[in-house]
Amino acid sequence: MTTNDGCVYRDRVLPEHAGMRVLDYHVAHFRHSSAAQWNGAIERGAVRVNGRVAGADELVRSGDELEYHRGPWTEPAAPLSFRVVHEDEHVLVVDKPAGLQVLPAGGFLVHTLLYQVRASDAARADSAPVHRLGRGTSG
Repeated sequence: MTTNDGCVYRDRVLPEHAGMRVLDYHVAHFRHSSAAQWNGAIERGAVRVNGRVAGADELVRSGDELEYHRGPWTEPAAPLSFRVVHEDEHVLVVDKPAGLQVLPAGGFLVHTLLYQVRASDAARADSAPVHRLGRGTSG
């Protein structure tokens, strides 16, 4: 198991969501957490609007940049190896084991194929998946 460094999630407010309270915006758009959990994050100063700590009742405006500063957490164990099948200046094809998630989500940030590929070589730092297999699938 690995404890990561945490993550900052960013979102930009669209015109149709202008006028929503910060709390209501997060509850409506990020349903993985309850209103009580979002309110706690706001009270801890983990939610920001345009770089400054937000209040739950603050109204968002079109174009505002919202940030959620999630602190470090311990990620579930996962196989972290991958095999390079093909690599040239434009394409990297890899074979991943079952159990390795491709993209950050849920409890996974460092224990993902994307993170491992980017960390494996400076030339791969901007890699992005074109196709992905589910966590339970190898290939």
